[in-house]
Amino acid sequence: GSLDVRDLASVVLAYSLAHAGSAELFAVLHKASIDSCRHFTVEQIASVGWCFATIRLGASFFKEAQFDLLERVNQLTIPAICDVLWSYTAVRHRDPHFFKTLLSVLVPSRVIGDARCALLCPALLDIRAHLPEMDPEGLARYAEYARGEFRRLQMAAAPPAA
Repeated sequence: GSLDVRDLASVVLAYSLAHAGSAELFAVLHKASIDSCRHFTVEQIASVGWCFATIRLGASFFKEAQFDLLERVNQLTIPAICDVLWSYTAVRHRDPHFFKTLLSVLVPSRVIGDARCALLCPALLDIRAHLPEMDPEGLARYAEYARGEFRRLQMAAAPPAA
């Protein structure tokens, strides 16, 4: 039989975290995720999107998921909003209206010190670089909230000093 949406989201996450699976497998998972997008929870959309952005699968899933995310934006957790912003910038699907809507529900006090929000910093730097008309001061302020966690993430991923 086919996978239910929870299983599908779990399989996508497992293969992307393990950096395993063929291009053909990811093509099948990508198509299944696009077809099932309306049935995912917003947290599953955020997770699957992060996975596809991590392996640079292109913007098809993101175009399909955007409406569902906008429709249910208030159901997203703060870390999921950060993941969505990073994912959409990573695949170069930059929609100013979509970004403004996500940013409008972001709570600064919940971003500061949350390691799950680390990728908000590079996402906002990307938005500022590619959409310079979009509130550069506000984007810089939000990027600053996540900068400490992003630096910790970079240091943890860096090779040890010789």
